[in-house]
Amino acid sequence: MGLYIPKMCWREMQYTHNAVQICMASLAYAEDDYIRDYQEFKNKSL
Repeated sequence: MGLYIPKMCWREMQYTHNAVQICMASLAYAEDDYIRDYQEFKNKSL
């Protein structure tokens, strides 16, 4: 099963105790590229 989440879409995931997640991306992970706070996300997406 897969889930595509387009750019600038907020999604919170909930998992069972034995769940596994893999992420495939076209660019390397950079911590500074991610917004962890929903209010900050809303302010930037206006």
